[in-house]
Amino acid sequence: MKKAISRQNRGGRRQRPEHPKRYLAAALLTAMAVHLALLSGSCFVTFLQPAFLIRECEKSGVAAERGLDENEMKSVIHLIYRYIYGREARLEATVRINGVPTDFFTGRDQVHMKDVRHLMQGLIILFCVTTAGSVFGICVLHRKGAERLLLREWLICLAVLIVLLAAVGIYAAADTWDFEYKFHALFFPNNNCWILNPAEDHMIWLFPDAMFMDAILLCGGVFAALEAAFGGLLAARRKTAGKA
Repeated sequence: MKKAISRQNRGGRRQRPEHPKRYLAAALLTAMAVHLALLSGSCFVTFLQPAFLIRECEKSGVAAERGLDENEMKSVIHLIYRYIYGREARLEATVRINGVPTDFFTGRDQVHMKDVRHLMQGLIILFCVTTAGSVFGICVLHRKGAERLLLREWLICLAVLIVLLAAVGIYAAADTWDFEYKFHALFFPNNNCWILNPAEDHMIWLFPDAMFMDAILLCGGVFAALEAAFGGLLAARRKTAGKA
């Protein structure tokens, strides 16, 4: 009887249960995993698809400017994505440049894309691990009735992430070239094969300057939509649990 009374306040409403500190840690880790899963997932469904790069090249008129056949350009782009996803063993293609058959990928292109494939494998692992961790953490916290903790930690992590992404976005918009340089230097520190010369290295033709900012904006929009959907579901679940 005393136990039942202690769970109610003077107005007869149930008080929120006090969760141990381990649930707080679990909520924080789950919230971080959710954000990383949604962010990496946003990358996969936006600019890490060949349709995005094809659209950017068509918008910039790459084929006409560089003397490439439109269909051959699209085939090369599809080859690049198959390669970085590990579905193609070699990165080799012969295309006509101003009517002259030419090996499209130079030695520097191939070395750099090998590094990109390794980076992609790490991103895939990150997405899988954080997605699995998110599902597991949400299930555990749900069983313990700790949705309120998860919502709070999710909001805190989201606020921090928004500040960081906003800072990166402002920096990228202010100096796109310097942002691209430092981005590549950070993720490809083992060599400088990511520094490509358009006069010699053909692959850089397929990555117009506007593409990088478009990728950031598109990925950011999808990420924001996914975060809003997840936050809405979490808030609705908490409201439903509070009425139970």
